[in-house]
Amino acid sequence: MDSAHDVEAQLAALASYLGARREAVLRGWRKAIDRDPEMTTGASLPRAQLDDHIPGLLDTFGKRLQATPTAEETVPFKAEAKGEGSAHGLQRWQQGYDVREVTREWGRLQLSVADELERYASSHHEVDPRVMTTARRIWGELCTDGASESVAKYFQLQQIEANGQVLDLSRALEQLRELERSRAEHWRQAAHDLRGNVGVVMNATAGLAMPGVAVPSRENFLRILQKTFLLCIPYLKM
Repeated sequence: MDSAHDVEAQLAALASYLGARREAVLRGWRKAIDRDPEMTTGASLPRAQLDDHIPGLLDTFGKRLQATPTAEETVPFKAEAKGEGSAHGLQRWQQGYDVREVTREWGRLQLSVADELERYASSHHEVDPRVMTTARRIWGELCTDGASESVAKYFQLQQIEANGQVLDLSRALEQLRELERSRAEHWRQAAHDLRGNVGVVMNATAGLAMPGVAVPSRENFLRILQKTFLLCIPYLKM
Protein backbone atom coordinates (compact mmCIF):
# COMPACT_ATOMS: atom_id res chain seq x y z
CA MET A 1 0.00 0.00 0.00
CA ASP A 2 1.48 3.33 -1.01
CA SER A 3 1.65 6.32 1.30
CA ALA A 4 -1.41 8.12 -0.14
CA HIS A 5 -3.60 5.05 0.09
CA ASP A 6 -2.34 4.39 3.59
CA VAL A 7 -3.40 7.90 4.69
CA GLU A 8 -6.84 7.41 3.09
CA ALA A 9 -7.27 4.09 4.88
CA GLN A 10 -6.28 5.64 8.20
CA LEU A 11 -8.68 8.54 7.68
CA ALA A 12 -11.45 6.01 7.01
CA ALA A 13 -10.50 4.17 10.20
CA LEU A 14 -10.63 7.43 12.13
CA ALA A 15 -14.07 8.16 10.66
CA SER A 16 -15.28 4.73 11.79
CA TYR A 17 -13.90 5.35 15.27
CA LEU A 18 -15.59 8.74 15.53
CA GLY A 19 -18.86 7.24 14.34
CA ALA A 20 -18.71 4.70 17.14
CA ARG A 21 -17.78 7.44 19.62
CA ARG A 22 -20.39 9.94 18.48
CA GLU A 23 -22.63 9.51 21.52
CA ALA A 24 -19.63 9.96 23.81
CA VAL A 25 -18.68 13.15 21.95
CA LEU A 26 -22.23 14.48 22.28
CA ARG A 27 -22.34 13.54 25.93
CA GLY A 28 -19.09 15.39 26.60
CA TRP A 29 -20.41 18.39 24.69
CA ARG A 30 -23.62 18.43 26.72
CA LYS A 31 -21.66 18.19 29.97
CA ALA A 32 -19.50 21.14 28.90
CA ILE A 33 -22.65 23.16 28.25
CA ASP A 34 -24.11 22.16 31.63
CA ARG A 35 -20.93 23.34 33.37
CA ASP A 36 -20.84 26.67 31.55
CA PRO A 37 -22.53 29.29 33.79
CA GLU A 38 -23.11 31.56 30.79
CA MET A 39 -25.20 28.99 28.91
CA THR A 40 -28.36 28.76 30.97
CA THR A 41 -30.70 28.31 28.00
CA GLY A 42 -28.93 25.30 26.55
CA ALA A 43 -28.52 23.67 29.95
CA SER A 44 -32.29 23.72 30.42
CA LEU A 45 -33.16 22.13 27.06
CA PRO A 46 -34.13 18.46 26.71
CA ARG A 47 -31.43 16.28 25.15
CA ALA A 48 -33.17 15.92 21.78
CA GLN A 49 -33.67 19.68 21.41
CA LEU A 50 -30.09 20.43 22.42
CA ASP A 51 -28.58 17.92 19.97
CA ASP A 52 -30.83 18.99 17.05
CA HIS A 53 -28.55 19.44 14.01
CA ILE A 54 -25.21 18.64 15.64
CA PRO A 55 -25.30 14.88 14.88
CA GLY A 56 -25.78 15.77 11.23
CA LEU A 57 -22.64 17.91 11.34
CA LEU A 58 -20.69 15.04 12.90
CA ASP A 59 -21.96 12.73 10.14
CA THR A 60 -20.70 15.23 7.58
CA PHE A 61 -17.30 15.20 9.30
CA GLY A 62 -17.18 11.41 9.09
CA LYS A 63 -18.11 11.40 5.40
CA ARG A 64 -15.56 14.11 4.68
CA LEU A 65 -12.81 12.03 6.32
CA GLN A 66 -13.62 9.10 4.05
CA ALA A 67 -13.74 11.16 0.84
CA THR A 68 -10.80 11.79 -1.44
CA PRO A 69 -9.53 15.20 -0.24
CA THR A 70 -9.85 17.20 -3.45
CA ALA A 71 -11.06 20.78 -3.70
CA GLU A 72 -14.03 19.78 -5.87
CA GLU A 73 -15.29 17.16 -3.44
CA THR A 74 -15.17 19.46 -0.44
CA VAL A 75 -17.92 21.68 -1.89
CA PRO A 76 -20.94 19.48 -1.05
CA PHE A 77 -19.59 18.83 2.44
CA LYS A 78 -19.17 22.53 3.06
CA ALA A 79 -22.73 23.05 1.84
CA GLU A 80 -23.94 20.39 4.28
CA ALA A 81 -22.12 22.04 7.16
CA LYS A 82 -23.55 25.43 6.26
CA GLY A 83 -27.04 23.95 5.97
CA GLU A 84 -26.79 22.32 9.38
CA GLY A 85 -25.39 25.56 10.81
CA SER A 86 -28.19 27.68 9.35
CA ALA A 87 -30.84 25.30 10.68
CA HIS A 88 -29.09 25.32 14.05
CA GLY A 89 -29.15 29.12 14.19
CA LEU A 90 -32.86 29.13 13.37
CA GLN A 91 -33.66 26.65 16.11
CA ARG A 92 -31.50 28.39 18.70
CA TRP A 93 -33.21 31.68 17.93
CA GLN A 94 -36.60 30.02 18.37
CA GLN A 95 -35.45 28.50 21.65
CA GLY A 96 -34.58 31.88 23.11
CA TYR A 97 -30.76 31.79 22.99
CA ASP A 98 -28.81 35.00 22.96
CA VAL A 99 -26.01 35.28 20.40
CA ARG A 100 -23.33 34.82 23.05
CA GLU A 101 -24.78 31.43 23.95
CA VAL A 102 -24.89 30.44 20.28
CA THR A 103 -21.20 31.16 19.76
CA ARG A 104 -20.14 29.56 23.05
CA GLU A 105 -22.08 26.42 22.17
CA TRP A 106 -20.14 26.07 18.94
CA GLY A 107 -16.91 26.62 20.82
CA ARG A 108 -17.77 23.82 23.23
CA LEU A 109 -18.58 21.52 20.33
CA GLN A 110 -15.29 22.28 18.60
CA LEU A 111 -13.35 21.50 21.78
CA SER A 112 -15.27 18.28 22.42
CA VAL A 113 -14.40 16.89 18.97
CA ALA A 114 -10.82 18.19 19.25
CA ASP A 115 -10.45 16.34 22.57
CA GLU A 116 -11.68 13.14 20.94
CA LEU A 117 -9.18 13.54 18.13
CA GLU A 118 -6.38 13.97 20.64
CA ARG A 119 -7.46 10.83 22.51
CA TYR A 120 -7.38 8.91 19.25
CA ALA A 121 -3.91 10.21 18.40
CA SER A 122 -2.63 9.34 21.86
CA SER A 123 -3.86 5.74 21.63
CA HIS A 124 -2.85 5.19 18.00
CA HIS A 125 0.83 6.08 17.79
CA GLU A 126 1.14 4.26 14.47
CA VAL A 127 -1.11 6.79 12.71
CA ASP A 128 0.55 8.87 10.02
CA PRO A 129 0.91 12.48 11.31
CA ARG A 130 -0.77 13.68 8.12
CA VAL A 131 -3.96 11.89 9.15
CA MET A 132 -4.47 13.90 12.32
CA THR A 133 -3.38 17.12 10.62
CA THR A 134 -5.94 16.53 7.88
CA ALA A 135 -8.65 15.59 10.36
CA ARG A 136 -8.07 18.69 12.49
CA ARG A 137 -8.15 20.92 9.40
CA ILE A 138 -11.33 19.34 8.08
CA TRP A 139 -13.07 19.62 11.43
CA GLY A 140 -11.92 23.20 11.85
CA GLU A 141 -13.33 24.13 8.43
CA LEU A 142 -16.65 22.36 8.97
CA CYS A 143 -17.12 23.78 12.46
CA THR A 144 -16.18 27.28 11.32
CA ASP A 145 -18.61 27.11 8.39
CA GLY A 146 -21.37 25.74 10.62
CA ALA A 147 -20.83 28.32 13.34
CA SER A 148 -20.66 31.16 10.84
CA GLU A 149 -23.94 30.16 9.20
CA SER A 150 -25.58 29.59 12.57
CA VAL A 151 -24.69 33.05 13.85
CA ALA A 152 -25.56 34.64 10.49
CA LYS A 153 -29.02 33.03 10.54
CA TYR A 154 -29.49 34.11 14.15
CA PHE A 155 -28.62 37.73 13.31
CA GLN A 156 -30.86 37.63 10.24
CA LEU A 157 -33.84 36.50 12.32
CA GLN A 158 -33.00 38.99 15.02
CA GLN A 159 -32.95 41.76 12.40
CA ILE A 160 -36.29 40.61 10.98
CA GLU A 161 -37.76 40.64 14.47
CA ALA A 162 -36.33 44.09 15.16
CA ASN A 163 -37.70 45.42 11.86
CA GLY A 164 -41.09 43.99 12.75
CA GLN A 165 -40.99 45.67 16.14
CA VAL A 166 -40.04 48.98 14.53
CA LEU A 167 -42.92 48.59 12.09
CA ASP A 168 -45.33 47.78 14.92
CA LEU A 169 -44.08 50.80 16.85
CA SER A 170 -44.46 53.02 13.78
CA ARG A 171 -48.03 51.83 13.31
CA ALA A 172 -48.83 52.38 16.98
CA LEU A 173 -47.42 55.92 16.83
CA GLU A 174 -49.43 56.68 13.71
CA GLN A 175 -52.58 55.41 15.41
CA LEU A 176 -51.78 57.61 18.41
CA ARG A 177 -51.28 60.63 16.15
CA GLU A 178 -54.57 59.92 14.42
CA LEU A 179 -56.29 59.67 17.79
CA GLU A 180 -54.78 62.99 18.85
CA ARG A 181 -55.88 64.60 15.59
CA SER A 182 -59.40 63.24 16.09
CA ARG A 183 -59.50 64.53 19.65
CA ALA A 184 -58.23 67.95 18.61
CA GLU A 185 -60.90 68.18 15.91
CA HIS A 186 -63.54 67.07 18.39
CA TRP A 187 -62.52 69.74 20.89
CA ARG A 188 -62.37 72.37 18.14
CA GLN A 189 -65.92 71.51 17.10
CA ALA A 190 -67.06 71.45 20.72
CA ALA A 191 -65.58 74.90 21.36
CA HIS A 192 -67.25 76.24 18.23
CA ASP A 193 -70.64 74.83 19.26
CA LEU A 194 -70.30 76.10 22.82
CA ARG A 195 -69.45 79.60 21.61
CA GLY A 196 -72.59 79.58 19.50
CA ASN A 197 -74.72 78.31 22.39
CA VAL A 198 -73.26 80.90 24.74
CA GLY A 199 -74.23 83.61 22.25
CA VAL A 200 -77.80 82.24 22.15
CA VAL A 201 -77.96 82.19 25.97
CA MET A 202 -76.68 85.75 26.18
CA ASN A 203 -79.25 86.98 23.66
CA ALA A 204 -82.12 85.12 25.36
CA THR A 205 -81.06 86.38 28.77
CA ALA A 206 -80.82 89.92 27.47
CA GLY A 207 -84.34 89.57 26.03
CA LEU A 208 -85.72 88.34 29.36
CA ALA A 209 -84.07 91.28 31.14
CA MET A 210 -85.75 93.86 28.95
CA PRO A 211 -88.58 95.73 30.75
CA GLY A 212 -92.12 95.20 29.60
CA VAL A 213 -91.46 91.97 27.65
CA ALA A 214 -94.74 90.38 26.64
CA VAL A 215 -95.63 86.98 28.07
CA PRO A 216 -95.42 85.15 24.67
CA SER A 217 -91.96 86.60 24.05
CA ARG A 218 -90.83 85.70 27.58
CA GLU A 219 -92.04 82.11 27.07
CA ASN A 220 -90.20 81.98 23.75
CA PHE A 221 -86.97 83.17 25.38
CA LEU A 222 -87.37 80.48 28.09
CA ARG A 223 -87.90 77.77 25.47
CA ILE A 224 -84.74 78.93 23.72
CA LEU A 225 -82.78 78.75 26.99
CA GLN A 226 -84.13 75.28 27.76
CA LYS A 227 -83.29 73.99 24.27
CA THR A 228 -79.80 75.47 24.43
CA PHE A 229 -79.23 73.93 27.86
CA LEU A 230 -80.13 70.49 26.50
CA LEU A 231 -77.70 70.99 23.63
CA CYS A 232 -74.93 71.82 26.12
CA ILE A 233 -75.43 68.73 28.33
CA PRO A 234 -73.20 66.41 26.19
CA TYR A 235 -70.34 68.90 26.44
CA LEU A 236 -70.74 69.15 30.21
CA LYS A 237 -70.17 65.37 30.43
CA MET A 238 -66.93 65.47 28.45
